[in-house]
Amino acid sequence: MLYKFLGRHIRYILFFLPLLWLAALAASFAEAYFYPGVLLKHTSIDALFFYLAFGIAGLSGLYGDKWKEQPLRLFRKINYYAIYVFGLGYFTFYLLEKTHYPNYVFSTFHIHPLELGTPLGLSIFAIIISSKDVLLMIQKNLGILYKWFPIVVIFSWILVKSFIDIGTSAARDVSFIINNPTASYDQKMEVKLGKKFYDYVLFVKKNTPEDSKILIPPFPTWPWAQSGNIPYMTYFLYPRTLLNGEEYSPKYDLNKEDIDFVLLAWGELDAPVGGQTNGWPKFDVRAEKIIYMINEGRSIEIEEDYVYKRVENRQVWGLIKVKK
Repeated sequence: MLYKFLGRHIRYILFFLPLLWLAALAASFAEAYFYPGVLLKHTSIDALFFYLAFGIAGLSGLYGDKWKEQPLRLFRKINYYAIYVFGLGYFTFYLLEKTHYPNYVFSTFHIHPLELGTPLGLSIFAIIISSKDVLLMIQKNLGILYKWFPIVVIFSWILVKSFIDIGTSAARDVSFIINNPTASYDQKMEVKLGKKFYDYVLFVKKNTPEDSKILIPPFPTWPWAQSGNIPYMTYFLYPRTLLNGEEYSPKYDLNKEDIDFVLLAWGELDAPVGGQTNGWPKFDVRAEKIIYMINEGRSIEIEEDYVYKRVENRQVWGLIKVKK
């Protein structure tokens, strides 16, 4: 039934295809320039709607003879050049991000580099579905396509991304070693991990006894990719015992579990729209004192309970010493 419907209305679907492509591109650029989820927040329409609409309209060409007779040469030609433009932009910004520091591209160019992969993917898809030769091959081998195409795409993406990650990481390390031959261990760790995070783990280590039991942010969650990762944090804080809390509750009875400290962590990354928000813990804690980390690991202590509303939306880092 679906195939008959598509075949009967193919000319109308293909007429709107370039318009759907433009709408999908516009949505992807908005997500890249502002932030992922901007359309959903302001229009209640997820960008995925535009991507799916374009994808479905494009795939409908597999079942219509008109598409083979009228391949929309201009549409294909535009996307042919668009692939080069989007591909060059994506990999340039991706390399800049990897060779500098997290959030470098956004702070400098106001662009989320990974989001530029979406318009690149849209143009690659447009080339595939508007190529007569490709369509004929796909139509003759639909079974093979359905079976192997997703695996090939995923494997290729992992391979390319891994190659870029390893290459850029090695290039950044070699560049730092060459330019800073006398760098100390701490300086190397600041470059490798990010200065803010490395200062923070040193601060936690300095202000907690080795036999402490510490509640850390939930994992896996985007804002606390480092500070919420128990194996990762254990590397710096062993032999301290670490437990993951939940975003809006401690998950444990702090006194019964004999928890000594709760991390006060803004988060190493920007929270995704519609998911977690930065700042943890998002619950009150009866505290003996709060130790706030200032720049360069310096600290101030305040003897008061921790009340989340007082620090909500403030980029604070520190430790909460639990009142026993």
